[in-house]
Amino acid sequence: MKNILILFFIIIQSCISKSQETNEKIENKNIDSILINENDYKNINLKKNNYNLNNFYNKKLDLIADSIIQTMNNKEIVGQMIIVAYGKYGYESKKIKNLIELKYVGGILMLNGEKNDFISKIKDFKKFANEKKSMPIIFSADAEPTLINQKIIGTKIISKTNTITDNQKCIDVVKKINEELNEIGIQHNFAPVSDLSLNKAIIGNRSFSNNKNKVIELSKIFIETSMNENILTTIKHFPGHGLVKGDSHKNIVFIDGKMQELQIFEQLIGNSLSIMIGHIIVKNNEYSENNLPASCSRKIVTNLLREKLKYKGIIITDALNMGALSKINSPAIKAILAGNDMIIMPSNEIDFVEKLILLMNHDDKINSQIKESVKRIIKLKICLKLI
Repeated sequence: MKNILILFFIIIQSCISKSQETNEKIENKNIDSILINENDYKNINLKKNNYNLNNFYNKKLDLIADSIIQTMNNKEIVGQMIIVAYGKYGYESKKIKNLIELKYVGGILMLNGEKNDFISKIKDFKKFANEKKSMPIIFSADAEPTLINQKIIGTKIISKTNTITDNQKCIDVVKKINEELNEIGIQHNFAPVSDLSLNKAIIGNRSFSNNKNKVIELSKIFIETSMNENILTTIKHFPGHGLVKGDSHKNIVFIDGKMQELQIFEQLIGNSLSIMIGHIIVKNNEYSENNLPASCSRKIVTNLLREKLKYKGIIITDALNMGALSKINSPAIKAILAGNDMIIMPSNEIDFVEKLILLMNHDDKINSQIKESVKRIIKLKICLKLI
């Protein structure tokens, strides 16, 4: 045991030493290329290309992620937490390229557009990011069975989620979705919806059922089938949007009292590497926090999800331009301070980065929290074979 501990210490010191040497060679701490050094694989006994989403919690990846983060300055680190959108409801290509050049993009949501255009733009964005020596980008979509044909026009007809009633049909539908995503170049699916179907204003046929056990069963199959093809899924909308009244895209919505759908997410978080936090205010509950929506509440994101439920995956907000957040000041900053790893569609990326860096520079706990979040993101990009 003593010899093993000594060897492990030597390995860590070796990785840190290599990282420090790399820093000295990198001008202004910008990354010349995001590649894993062959020696890193040898040191941690991880064979090249022998990784996928099933390796995400492998501690060996922590050393690689730490080594990469040491080569990044704070702007690049914070930029990894941002997901911007391209498409009908997102930015134009020119603005996204500007943000890529600034290294303020960790992911791009392909939001409402034509399949062929998405294929072309993803290739273009990837090429541009490579030219600008930016971290590889995760491309995502709302490819729920109910929404994929609407969000990505030109995809094969997919059955709506509420028509999926048995395991085999779920597998078949997910495989069809994955074929489309792989063809387009999308690695991250913001699905499945794991809420109950009772909220007709926003959930309805996007959910598998109004029966908790059925939702849990089919969500697990959806996740497993996707992971087997190295497509990341995201269960949503924690802590539950199926029993609230109203649509958080338009208005504030509430859970009053007990979080009745929490049991569903408790059963799924061991299966899913990513979870989306809804903009849902929890009232009259021990986790209520000054009328803050769950996405901006540290009690919900950190105290409940991270600490009590011991979730170790990637936590992502729902889109920050939704109506439920219209009266919240600086929702992007609040969401990060709450404990989210990635935020979707903040209103002003440059302002967000500058403010968060100031907080990092003045608070060691915030600095540490953000770097832990970005370590998860880097590990994810390794598992998705982007790095």
